[in-house]
Amino acid sequence: MYRSHTCGELGIKNAGNTVTLAGWVQTVRKFGAITFVDLRDRYGITQLLFGEELNQELDKNPIGREFVLQAIGKVQERSNKNPNLPTGGIEISVTSFKMFRPSGRMGGIRFGSTIRPTRCSSVSANPAGSSSKATGAPAASARTTAWPGRSRCST
Repeated sequence: MYRSHTCGELGIKNAGNTVTLAGWVQTVRKFGAITFVDLRDRYGITQLLFGEELNQELDKNPIGREFVLQAIGKVQERSNKNPNLPTGGIEISVTSFKMFRPSGRMGGIRFGSTIRPTRCSSVSANPAGSSSKATGAPAASARTTAWPGRSRCST
């Protein structure tokens, strides 16, 4: 089973149940022997608690933002509740987890501290004032400048 619940549907009523969640890592907070991970999907965010036994595995294979995880664990009431989240009253004490995919780097070329795309994607209806001979409609161009004021695409 990929998941038994979504990240936004669990609450105090589920305390004591064993659940399977899957989603993307929002944040990772390490506090000595324990690690907290905010796991999110399209329905919400749930806090995962990795105890001492799983922290050694996290040290060998660290997880980061946007990693895709599946976690199995027991729902328990949080000692420090977060009233800003619908799931802020609970956390999942993780017994096992599986990393489906680590996050990758975004494409682009780095110029100093700025990353610019490698391809232009905007379309202009009339790049050079031309028009179709048959209909008189403006001709479409597949490649035009992505940055105003430049004469052509650049990388």
